This record gives sequence, C-alpha cells and structure tokens, in this order.
Amino acid sequence: MSAACAVHPGEPATGTCPRCGNFICRRCEFDAAGNCSACATRLGPGAIAMPWEQREQLGWARAFLEQTKLGLRSPRLYVSAIRPEARWQDAFSYGWLMAGLVALLTIPYNTFNFWQQGQQMKQSLAPLGNSAPVLIISDLYAWLGSYPLFGAAALSAFSVLAFPVMFLFTTGAQHLGLMVTGVAARKPINATMLAVGYSQAVAVLMAIPVVGGFASFYLLVVQIWALREVHRATTLQAAVATLWPTVLVGCCGAFAAIAFVVKLLSGLR
Repeated sequence: MSAACAVHPGEPATGTCPRCGNFICRRCEFDAAGNCSACATRLGPGAIAMPWEQREQLGWARAFLEQTKLGLRSPRLYVSAIRPEARWQDAFSYGWLMAGLVALLTIPYNTFNFWQQGQQMKQSLAPLGNSAPVLIISDLYAWLGSYPLFGAAALSAFSVLAFPVMFLFTTGAQHLGLMVTGVAARKPINATMLAVGYSQAVAVLMAIPVVGGFASFYLLVVQIWALREVHRATTLQAAVATLWPTVLVGCCGAFAAIAFVVKLLSGLR
C-alpha cells in the first residue's frame, strides 16, 4: 500500500519534504526542492523559487504552467516568493505571455459578444435619429456585427501590443504612489516591476466568461498584496499606490463618456 500525503490524506504521496520529512503530494510542492507548505511558510519570503525564473531548466511551457498554478492555488506563498532583487525582465516576459494567452482565449467569447451587440444596437439606436454621433456608433456596431471574428481578433492583438506600454505606465504610477504615501522601506522600481508582472498569474481567470469581470478585481487585490510584500508597506499604502491610477483613468473615461452623451443628446434637439 502506497503512503498517503500528511496534509492531504486522500492524495498519494509523491515524495517527502526535504526539511521536515513528512510525506507530500503534488498539491504540496511549491518549489523545485519540493518543500511542503508549512516549511515553505517557515522559511520565509524569497525561499520559494519562482518556476518562471527556472525556465532554462524546466522548459518554457512547464515553467509557465507551474508559475500560473502557484499563483492561482497559493497566492500568499506566491507573493512571498517575489525577490525584489530579481530581474524585472523575467516578470515582464511572464506577464506579456499571460496577456497573449488571455487575448487568445477570449477571442471566441468576444466574437459572440460583438455579433450579439451588433444586432441589438442597431435596433436600440434606431429611435435616436440620424445625427452624426448616432451614425458613427451605429456603423461601428454594424461592422462589428458583420465581422465579429475580425473585431475580436483585432481587440486581442491590440491588448497584446499595448501590454508593454500599460506595464510601464502601471509600474511608474504605482511606484509614484508608494513614494507619495511615504513608504519608508521602499525598494527600487525594479521591485515594483516584479510585483506588477508576476501578479498577472491570476489574469488567466479573466478568460472565463462571466468570471472575467470579477477576476479583474482579484488581479488588483493580488497587486496590492505583492506591493505590500516586496516593499514592506502597509495594506493601505499598497492599496492607494495600486488603485490611484485606475481611479484616475476611470474618472477620465467617465468624463469623456458624459461629454459624448451630452453631445449626442444635443444633436437630437
């Protein structure tokens, strides 16, 4: 009879923890050394090796999969594994690949969504007349309704191409937020890049229909968590640093939407 895991009795043991000797299963292995979750916690921040930083040994596909699994199943251990002195390029490349994966996975849903909206908006806009703003919106949705797959593919391509710019903007804005909130133990901006890039592990949830909207908020939570850990900030400081760019962009978008609606309504008079 094979041994069972000490933490998960229903799982067969795949080995023993090199630190405490307990039987462990694959659900307990958080690093290349196979440390159990209890020992990984006791070893402290930075003790868990990031799979993506070992991709030369593991292979790119396996390292990407293991990195994502670690971020999804144990975010507390995941953020504690971010080493502020690590290479920011590793976190950036991981985040960019994740953005590409999410963009690819969301094409079918966006295709259906564009087709459906193209049919609905044509009927909804009909009572508003033929003013220029109405015609622009109507033509846009008519085109999306006629070529939904092309529109979805174009949106996905744009999101991938825009990732580097958004990564640099987010990193700079969040690091500025840490400065403004007075984080005394603030690390260099390299640490913020690592927190932003590696937090993209949970972005894969955004590819799930319906769940995707909630996953966006969860991504912000993980970013706050990561910033707090790498910079030894308070939760409030990390939250302000993470959210202020989102709030700023949201306010600008809201003002633009209001201005457009006002212009639209004025054209109906």
